[in-house]
Amino acid sequence: MNGGIAYISIGVSDMDTALDFWGRRLGMEIVAERTGSDESLSRLWNCDPELITSQKLLRTPGADAGMIHLVSYTKAGVPVRAGAVPTDLGPKNLDVNCTDMPKHVTALKADGFTFRSEIGEYTLDDMQAREVQMPGHDDTNIVFIEALSENPVFNAPQSPEGFAGITSFVVAVPDTRPEADFYARMFELEELLHHRISGPEIEAVVGLPPGAALELRMLGTATQQFGRMELVSYEGIDGSNRFERTNVPATGVLSCGYLVSSIADSLVNSARLGAEQLTSAVAIDTILGSGNAARIASPAGMKIDLIEKDAK
Repeated sequence: MNGGIAYISIGVSDMDTALDFWGRRLGMEIVAERTGSDESLSRLWNCDPELITSQKLLRTPGADAGMIHLVSYTKAGVPVRAGAVPTDLGPKNLDVNCTDMPKHVTALKADGFTFRSEIGEYTLDDMQAREVQMPGHDDTNIVFIEALSENPVFNAPQSPEGFAGITSFVVAVPDTRPEADFYARMFELEELLHHRISGPEIEAVVGLPPGAALELRMLGTATQQFGRMELVSYEGIDGSNRFERTNVPATGVLSCGYLVSSIADSLVNSARLGAEQLTSAVAIDTILGSGNAARIASPAGMKIDLIEKDAK
């Protein structure tokens, strides 16, 4: 295992629009693509192969995790986060690191993009950071982060356009502790950050009601800056469950994938840790890899593809 999420799958209503954002604007490169139906992926995802029309796999140049897997359909469905509020459970944010955030925000605004708020600054222990959230295609939520003080957690190499993504995949869950325990034991990840954040600054940046608090746990490895799993929960606030909406042909963030040493061992381990097995082990030949794969759902409901790490 490489210590990070291999890829994050996103259903798109318009492939050209998604490619323009991730490729032209953020500088991610296409590493694999496929046009037409996909029998293998459909077996893994338990869906009609004719629903899928094209796929692109992109990464920040030089990254070996945190890739973006874009999938288009014959007829796109409703976005997973259509009408969502910040505290809804499910796939939440795609984090992209950058430097000189004001310059990038100005350029994106000139390109017609809008933002949920002005750039906000906050402090976690001895680290100061900037953050701003941008509505992306298909109701995805893009979060740009700039570390203003030295911290190896955020030192990811950037594209020529000045962006590094996906550094963290943020998922809202009812309770971060048991979900973090699942990822740590399932994928041999470390807890890199654990914070409880409250106050007017985080309320403005995230869109929380006054007096609310956010708990976050970031999991990954110290040597892998891409594809970290960041779990968040909101104290005293109940959000609707959007994990149930992440089925093809929904658009927006659907699932993520990890490389594992053994599908058989991983399925045994995942069941022991409280995950649900969604599909049996199958042989696949996709742009994501070729070999044995299976799909599970985490205890909170996040859909996860498991692909044997030697699959190419």
